[in-house]
Amino acid sequence: MGSKRSLIEPSSLLSKRAKRDRMNVLICDEVRQSASNGCEASEADKRQERRGSQRTRPWRHPSSPHIKLPYRVAAAVAVMEMGISDYSVIAHAVGLSVEEVERIDMVEDPAVRQLALAGIPVGESFKLSRRIRCPKCQAKIALAPCIACHPHGRNRSAASDMES
Repeated sequence: MGSKRSLIEPSSLLSKRAKRDRMNVLICDEVRQSASNGCEASEADKRQERRGSQRTRPWRHPSSPHIKLPYRVAAAVAVMEMGISDYSVIAHAVGLSVEEVERIDMVEDPAVRQLALAGIPVGESFKLSRRIRCPKCQAKIALAPCIACHPHGRNRSAASDMES
């Protein structure tokens, strides 16, 4: 009886494995079909949006790590430092509402106040949601601050000495 049981078990394992393999094949076929229909891709896009991109993650000031803000808020400050003061332009560029940009400009939040005092560090740039015109060189830009107008990789005081 013990020998019969040992013979039955491997065959039942094989049948279970075969069933599992068939199920995996069926599931893979369904996934392929839904992906070709576009259903799976849209679900994947939704999952990626829920996870968040770089623009929804917090941003830390490189030289002052205690300054921690949402990426879009720091981008709005960078656009304001370029000299753009129209709230609707800033809001469209960074993906915020006009009211949020207005609150950022009022500098009520202590972290925003610290960033405004410290300034956007040299070499730091922010991807914008929509392109805007640089007020100095009139180029369409997708990064703030403008790479052509604002010094990168050197000291701002040294750059201003070179210009004068």
